[in-house]
Order: sequence, then structure tokens, then C-alpha cells
Amino acid sequence: SAVENQTINYRWFGRQYLKTLDRVIFYLGMGVLATLVIISLLAFFNRSLRIRVDTRTKELQEALLNLGISEARFRESIEYMPIPISIADNHGNILTVNEKFTEQYGYSIADMPTVSAWMTIAYPNPEYREMVIAQWAMDVSSAVQNKTATPLREYNITDKNGHLHVAEIIMHPVKQLWVASFVEITEHKNAERIIQESEK
Repeated sequence: SAVENQTINYRWFGRQYLKTLDRVIFYLGMGVLATLVIISLLAFFNRSLRIRVDTRTKELQEALLNLGISEARFRESIEYMPIPISIADNHGNILTVNEKFTEQYGYSIADMPTVSAWMTIAYPNPEYREMVIAQWAMDVSSAVQNKTATPLREYNITDKNGHLHVAEIIMHPVKQLWVASFVEITEHKNAERIIQESEK
């Protein structure tokens, strides 16, 4: 019969299996195509991202280079100023002092890596140091709030050799740094004292 004939043909010639295989190959081909498309898109985005990262990296490197040059010029500009200068960051680390500072007070950056260390050696008297720290904290807080320099204050500073100096100190905020300048008025104060004693 026709049914038996078709069954024998399918069995011997495998027409039914060929149709199934064609369908499998079709879906497999679609899957491979979709995978290639996804890989191509990922490669495109990866390349695009890499270009953007490279560009941004170059921009950051240039910015850091310019910042380094700017910082070097800034340090050079204060190094030879005729008054003592110190620079500290917002965390209380003293980053640098100029030549005049070391000449005037004898301290180097190794002696006073932090503001706390400076307070200890510059103001050895505990009571006076406590007063200085309280005044300094209040002035810094006010300067931060008002975005201005601290008021000009007079302080008695003990140098590395134990000699007493009288200086007027003011701190200016520069971005994330604090630049402190010291105006020595020891001779002026001594002259005032001599005049007052003479008048008495």
C-alpha cells in the first residue's frame, strides 16, 4: 500500500531524519549568527570603551603633570620668601616649610611632620599650648565656615635652641591646603618693653 511504501522509503532513505536535521541546522545557524552579532557588538563597545579610557587617562596624566608643575612652581615661589612659611593639609600634616622658616626657628619638616608636633615643640609650656590650640581651632573653624584667612594672631614661639620669638601668624586657605605665614616681631616687642621700662 501507499502507507507501507512511504514507511519503507522513510526507513531506507531517511527523509524524515533529513527534515529534522535541516531544522536543527537552521536553528543552530541562527544561534551561531546571534552569537557572532553579540560578539561583534561586545567587541565594538569594548573598543569604544578602551578608546574613551585611553583618552581619559591621557587627560588625567596631563592634568597631573600640570598640577605637579604648578605645585613645584608654588613651592619654589615660597621657598625664597623673606618671611617664614609653612604649608599643611586639611588632615594636619605639615607638607613643607621654606628656608626662612628653618633659618628663623631651627625646625625642619622632620622635626614637625604634623601640626600637633609643631604645637608640642613650639609651645612647650602646657598651659600656654592649651590656650594656643583652643584659639587656633576656633580660628580655623571660622575661616573654613567663612572661606577666609584666619585672623592675624600674636604667638610666643620657642625655637629649636630654646630662644623665645614673638610672631604674628596668619593662615590662608589655598584649595585643600593651609599656608601659614609668620611675621617676626620679637625686636619690635623688645623695643616696646625697653621703652615701657624706661618710661616707668
